[in-house]
Parts: sequence; structure tokens; C-alpha cells
Amino acid sequence: MARTTVKQPQPPNFDAAFGDGFTVKDYSEKEWESVYYAIRELQGRALRKSKLAQGDTFSWDAYKAKFAEVFGTPQDKRFTLEQLVSYAQQKWGMDLEQLKAYNRRSWEKRNVEVKVSVIPAAVKTPKGIKNISSWDVSNRVTDTWAT
Repeated sequence: MARTTVKQPQPPNFDAAFGDGFTVKDYSEKEWESVYYAIRELQGRALRKSKLAQGDTFSWDAYKAKFAEVFGTPQDKRFTLEQLVSYAQQKWGMDLEQLKAYNRRSWEKRNVEVKVSVIPAAVKTPKGIKNISSWDVSNRVTDTWAT
């Protein structure tokens, strides 16, 4: 008896139909970036904490350049999502969902900082927070995430 194969219909190429400027990144690409940025922040915070404890200085710009040199950039992916998650599991015991949650919290924190930084100067600062930048406050709160 002859075997017949049923062809699965191909989904339409919506990205091509929308054209340049109207496409959205695929979920897997967003997921990869989320893990990449979570690892970059986790490792950076751990290194920063270590450097400061030793009395050394820490430059986020220098660190980010070195991180991009080793891990690549979101445009130049040097490692697969699985490799990044494996690295995070080895260093911090975090799985994919935990890394995505960490990145989401970090993004939300930065988003709040931006909103706080545009509040007019006429708004009074609560007691106990004078002479502290929002960056210092967020670092004090989130430095414990990386440990």
C-alpha cells in the first residue's frame, strides 16, 4: 500500500506582510535577552560588591564592555539560551524562570527610578532619604539579590 504524507499548512509570514518597522521580536529572542541581561546584572553586582569590599573601584561601563567581549551582545549571540541558563545555574543556582523574574524585577526597579528622577524639585523628599540618590537606594535594596 502506498504511503501518503499529509502536508501541514504553513502559517502566513506576518512579519513579511507588515514589512520593516512594524515587526515584533520573536518570544525566544526576548527570552534570550532577558536571561543575558539578568546574568550581566547578577555578575556585575557580585563583582561590584567584591571590589568595594576590597577597597577597589568598580566601573559599570568597563564591566559591561568586558561582559560584551566575553558573552557577545544581543545582536551577536555567542551562546545559546541553554548555555546561558546552564552558566546561571552553576553560578547562582537560578533556572530560566528565576532569571526571567529577576530581569523583570530589575527592569521594573529601573523604570520606577526613571519616573522618580523626573518628579519636579518642588516635591518634598521624605525624611531619612535626603542626600541619597535613587541609585544608592536601589543598590542597597538590590545588592542582596546577587548574593
